[in-house]
Amino acid sequence: MPRALVLLREEVAQLQEEVHLLRQMKDMLSKDLEDSHGGCTANTLSAAELKLQLGEKEQELERAREALQAMKGDRKRLKAEKAELVNQMQQLYTTLDSREEQLRDFIRNYDQHRKVMHVFLFACFFFPSLYFR
Repeated sequence: MPRALVLLREEVAQLQEEVHLLRQMKDMLSKDLEDSHGGCTANTLSAAELKLQLGEKEQELERAREALQAMKGDRKRLKAEKAELVNQMQQLYTTLDSREEQLRDFIRNYDQHRKVMHVFLFACFFFPSLYFR
């Protein structure tokens, strides 16, 4: 039994030494924390305040997510509108090309008709006997 007692005493001594070292580390960390925050009184937040801030940040995050989803929806909608407008522009250009071709045909026919009428009037004026008997 004395052997077990000696082992227990050694273990207790080791644990006491560990406790002492841990206390020293805790004191050093507490001092560092106080130095970095300017003391514990004004800058240390209570658990309730931290929970409140966490809740506010979660709400802010949720609002940001909703805004992001809305922006994605808007982007999708605008993309579809853009595609529709491009489609309409292509249709307009096709219609415009068609109208331009019709106008060119009209001008060509008008010019041809004008030339025929010019020849006819010239012939009537200079050769009335051919047309008027």
